[in-house]
Amino acid sequence: MSQRMIAEILFLDPANRDPCIAVLIAHGFEIETLDRVDPYGPTAWINARITTDVTKDRILGWVSDIVEPLGGDAVEAGLDDPQQASV
Repeated sequence: MSQRMIAEILFLDPANRDPCIAVLIAHGFEIETLDRVDPYGPTAWINARITTDVTKDRILGWVSDIVEPLGGDAVEAGLDDPQQASV
């Protein structure tokens, strides 16, 4: 059963963000660029959303496998709408 998932991804080097976004879009993700200020460095954040059959237990690992080789770090992932868990 497909569910709507979201992953929060950070980039310690903002130059890695746009190439990674292109790869995520190619995988079917919708991207939201987040405007956050990191006092410790030039970190950039995005949210990546997708409707997928990947389970909430596997989504973080799946997204990590995509973004880590491109300089991204998936810090959190799960259901986009937590109320889906009861459906």
